[in-house]
Amino acid sequence: KAPDIYKKNRIVHILVESMALNYYKGQNSFPPLKVLLTDDAPEYGKIADYHALCWVHDARYYNKLAPEATVMAGILSAFKSQYWDFYQALLDYKDLTPTQQQASKGQIIARFDQLFGTPTRYGALDKCLERTRANKEKLLLVLDFPDTPLHNNAAELAARRVVRKRDVS
Repeated sequence: KAPDIYKKNRIVHILVESMALNYYKGQNSFPPLKVLLTDDAPEYGKIADYHALCWVHDARYYNKLAPEATVMAGILSAFKSQYWDFYQALLDYKDLTPTQQQASKGQIIARFDQLFGTPTRYGALDKCLERTRANKEKLLLVLDFPDTPLHNNAAELAARRVVRKRDVS
């Protein structure tokens, strides 16, 4: 006797999700996404060929830090300034010609490694740096696909409006 899969909610969910993803990748109505920009939720990993991560979401980990010691607050403040300078460098990279982008790509990668690879004396900040380093490939996907936005705030705001309207209705 075959098991009643409908009693196993997680299995049904996985099957439905797998079938939907398979249909999406095989359909011809519109081309599947090459790059998908999201927060780092794992469920987005198989939708597109490449999964880029949002820099604003990454910055939230640093913004949640609340150092009590003045020294640690200074370290965090200096780091955040460097973080947003690096973000600006990525924005500037997107405006370069393809030849200029190719020439500066190595410098940006080295700058990422320097910024996120240098340990501080602030343990909580070091853990955030480790998380960002682990996501390096996804955060720097913009170097290979310059048309990719650095953040997904516009999409989140649009979704939030729809949810708010639904909740009000």
